[in-house]
Amino acid sequence: MLEFDMLIFDIDGVLIDVSESYRDVIRQTTQLYLEAAMGLSPFAGELVSREDVAAFKLAGGFNNDWDLTTGILKHFIANLEGGIPAPAANSQLPKTPAEILAYLRQAAAGVSTTVEQLARRKDIAAFARAVGQAGGGLAAVWTILGERGDHLLFAKGELRGPNLVKRIFEEVYLGEALFAKEYGEPPLVYHGAGLIRRERLIASPAALESLSKRVGLGIATGRPRSQAVYALETAGILGYFRSLVTHEDMVAEEGRTGQSAGKPHPFTLCEAVRRIAAERVRAAYVGDTLDDVRAANAAKAEMNFVSIGCLAPASDKDAMRREFERVGADVIVNHPDELLDLTGFLGSDGAA
Repeated sequence: MLEFDMLIFDIDGVLIDVSESYRDVIRQTTQLYLEAAMGLSPFAGELVSREDVAAFKLAGGFNNDWDLTTGILKHFIANLEGGIPAPAANSQLPKTPAEILAYLRQAAAGVSTTVEQLARRKDIAAFARAVGQAGGGLAAVWTILGERGDHLLFAKGELRGPNLVKRIFEEVYLGEALFAKEYGEPPLVYHGAGLIRRERLIASPAALESLSKRVGLGIATGRPRSQAVYALETAGILGYFRSLVTHEDMVAEEGRTGQSAGKPHPFTLCEAVRRIAAERVRAAYVGDTLDDVRAANAAKAEMNFVSIGCLAPASDKDAMRREFERVGADVIVNHPDELLDLTGFLGSDGAA
């Protein structure tokens, strides 16, 4: 019988419903980059569907939604026709957001492909499958597409500098007021309400309170710390968790080791456990993506870990269940509140 005395959660898709926030931010950012930043003719229809986003998630290596947005944008930009050619290797590219916006408008002025044409021609599902077969993540995207259109894609560095993809993403997610509060400057592209306000609680506070009395609860998330705290505080559940490992911790670990520490790497999961108990414990991780399960299974090399796949956000639960089974999930639940019913799996001694 499986037992654990520490339970680590992902936030998105397990504790908080992000189907109308992060998932839609990916879609809106992609279209805004092409239309508002590059100046391509606006398309009234849908360029990126939720199914397209889900296909990229299944490809693996896209736990970071900034990376996922970059991957989708790279796919579209690489298929644009016309525009100015890539500058010489020794040319200076713009570095500030305002400079980049001006450059993109000029560089894309001769592009003959419309956003509507991109929408009609796309086959994101097939491309995402190819990305998965090539190993997943942005490395696989570039392996398939090469450097085509890279001079039109500003997705590296800091938000206040050359990373326009991240900037637009954060503007859409946070909205005008929260973006200004978070980053100390006004948005440049998006001035509407933040999609963060659409987020809703999945797990019930009563269930989390009950679980917190049985085991130690922690968080391992790819969100920036301020956004993780905002979401948990807004939902009224922050106090149930004894550890919180976020994007900043992952970046610090990558700086220390020189290697990627994002899921499916187990660092954030193991760190969330270590911050609650220094000694070896029986831990479980609950996530909604295949990389979450892969990370928990990888953590077994360091700790006694159980991988739990959560079907709550899946539109096709039967298909997602099969995917969780394929990557070796130890337990699969339809909803995080079902963890209360797994009394046979829960240690009775509480957190160490």
